[in-house]
Amino acid sequence: MSRRAGGSAAGGSAAESDPGLIDGMARRRGVESDRGQDRGQDRGVATLWAAGAMSVVLAVMVVGINLGAAASSRHRAEAAADLAALAAASHAGDGEAAACAHGARVALPVISERAVSATGTATERR
Repeated sequence: MSRRAGGSAAGGSAAESDPGLIDGMARRRGVESDRGQDRGQDRGVATLWAAGAMSVVLAVMVVGINLGAAASSRHRAEAAADLAALAAASHAGDGEAAACAHGARVALPVISERAVSATGTATERR
């Protein structure tokens, strides 16, 4: 095969092996190459968009986890308050102080059994 026919002795064309030759051929023909400055300015933008999107997703997940922990703590506190009120009401005939003391004795172990910290992890409290 001759070079003029588009082939080389190695099996590929000379233009395929030398990117500078492609740019030179494009300039001679009056065609702009796609390897110019326009393409270089956009390089890596998709990576930045992906990193930004991942940051937003992570932030939404953290907010969701914290809201779930807060709701769980609220439900636990409501259950303890209801239990204390029922326990106190069952001893209302013993007097106000005795009823309140019994309600506190019943509710305190429920509240302190598992305290949920601000980070959402359960810790044992003594």
